[in-house]
Amino acid sequence: MMKKKFHWRLFILRWHRRIGLVLSIFLAWMLFTGVLLNHSDDLSLAKRDIANQSILSWYGISTSPDIVLGSHKLTLSTDGLWLEQQNLGMCEQLLGITQQAEMFVVVCSDRILLLTAQAELIDQIDSLRGLSTHLLAMSNHEQQIFVKDKLQIYLLNTDDLSLTPQPHLPPLNWLTPINPSARVSLERVLMDAHAGRFLGAWGKYMVDAFAIVLLALLFSGWFLAKRRHRKPDSV
Repeated sequence: MMKKKFHWRLFILRWHRRIGLVLSIFLAWMLFTGVLLNHSDDLSLAKRDIANQSILSWYGISTSPDIVLGSHKLTLSTDGLWLEQQNLGMCEQLLGITQQAEMFVVVCSDRILLLTAQAELIDQIDSLRGLSTHLLAMSNHEQQIFVKDKLQIYLLNTDDLSLTPQPHLPPLNWLTPINPSARVSLERVLMDAHAGRFLGAWGKYMVDAFAIVLLALLFSGWFLAKRRHRKPDSV
């Protein structure tokens, strides 16, 4: 019986197609994330926070409770105090929020802010604007706002954001401070996905391996095309 001839060219072509199908998914993902990252500034990806708990858990982050001011959401992170996509500045620790008349009063340990009912910034004080002490807690008692530091308790005047020491006061109920949580932007998630870091410590090496195989696939495709179109030798 005649032994069947092995056609190495058909063998390479068959595996070339199979590997190419798998790599096309990888290539499509790299192109998709690459285009988005190239337009990161236009799409404001760095300002879009991830709220998905599964993704945040992968980063080892526990979310802070949502704070709603009217129709707007206030978020406290290690990058600062965020009103939607607007950064209001650093907030080492959120001591409390209360509403008085037509405005919100936001008290941080190192900053006090006044916002309108539409969550627009009216005024603020911090260490550069007249806040000379580090606050530890806030209390809202009979429509008055009290704050305290290590030494004493102060009454907050919302007209000019001044603090007046209060030596004699009834017992106050102090609000529990909220610590900032780390913030993960959509830009960072896309960068990690693009670089393969989502796959763990070996992720970047897997991306490198895919890139090398893709390069080999390009060379093999070029070689097969060249062999196919090569003219037969003249006799």
